[in-house]
Amino acid sequence: MECFERASYPNTTEEEKKNLLHFVIVGGGPINVEFAGELYSFLKKDVVKWYPEFKDMVEVELVEAS
Repeated sequence: MECFERASYPNTTEEEKKNLLHFVIVGGGPINVEFAGELYSFLKKDVVKWYPEFKDMVEVELVEAS
């Protein structure tokens, strides 16, 4: 939530907003894959109700070693 708050400050640049709203999950095991899906769903369906201007800026990335 703090990332969305900081992104909504009037003096935040577009690049800073992009960085603040890009979430990275490291590890591709079953728990992290499920977490990535739940996080994406939460951000895209619930949080954007409070911050609709960021609907298209939210990204969730899953990084796996192999």
